[in-house]
Amino acid sequence: MIRALLVLGLWLGVAPAYAGDREADILVVRLDDGADPASKGCFGRVRAAIAGAYAKPVSVTREAFLKAAGAEAADDFLSWPVEKIWSGAPKARGEVQGWDAIVVVDCRPGTGRLHAVVATSNYPPGGSPNLVRLVVPGASAAAQKWLIAQVIEAAWLDFSP
Repeated sequence: MIRALLVLGLWLGVAPAYAGDREADILVVRLDDGADPASKGCFGRVRAAIAGAYAKPVSVTREAFLKAAGAEAADDFLSWPVEKIWSGAPKARGEVQGWDAIVVVDCRPGTGRLHAVVATSNYPPGGSPNLVRLVVPGASAAAQKWLIAQVIEAAWLDFSP
């Protein structure tokens, strides 16, 4: 009987569910200043790739992120400590929401700037934080593809449903 139900489920295309199985909740921030018209497409490709990697990307504006992080400008975001990255995340009832990762992207193909920071481990409230800084020389299609692969891999560090 159970075998028949499993076969029926597979035939209908129902994916098996596992205890604790869920998509990663990833906050994605577009940090460029909007001056480069190609930036929107570059960021869109990063966000779409994250969505396609069994994750739920949620975006927040550059301005909201910088204000929450207490930063005037984003030029030095690669040097920010992990706590400052996490402080830019939206709050739920005064506490950091349960993000599995925060991905901050500064993609300006027109000027060859392709930078990203990925903070993981749901920090705070627990665990040891991971911070991956990515600086890619140039912003060609191949460089963007490489950055996207690295961002996705880094965003899944220490992920546990």
